[in-house]
Amino acid sequence: MSQFKKCVHGKNQEYCVQCYGRYTCKHKKQTSACFVCSPQYFCEHKRKRNMCSKCEGPHLCEHGRIKLQCVECKGGSICDHGIRRTMCRECGGGSRCDHGRAKRDCVDCGGSGICIHKRRTRACRECAMEKKKTTLIIK
Repeated sequence: MSQFKKCVHGKNQEYCVQCYGRYTCKHKKQTSACFVCSPQYFCEHKRKRNMCSKCEGPHLCEHGRIKLQCVECKGGSICDHGIRRTMCRECGGGSRCDHGRAKRDCVDCGGSGICIHKRRTRACRECAMEKKKTTLIIK
């Protein structure tokens, strides 16, 4: 279990973009995700070098998927039931709550994917409208 210092946002202090952590560039991105500051991580297609299907990145399988998550290749993240280990109910995946739901989408547990209206954030019309209003104000 790794120990790291949490910032006021509850994230690893070194990687927090909002706090300008150690691994944050001047473009408000993590340095390894910034094309300008770290071009060595990107290919000519402006994708992560190890994940580019056109460059045949080493992290991709013959099916063009991430090796670890490919069901056909039986990647390391896939359990015997053909599901990602973290999401498998039968294997007791870590992304499942006590109610058997995905942790982020559990209303009873207050998952991170649940909004103030007790709905999934990505499916809540009210939250979408609020987001649209704030976007218009900023522009």
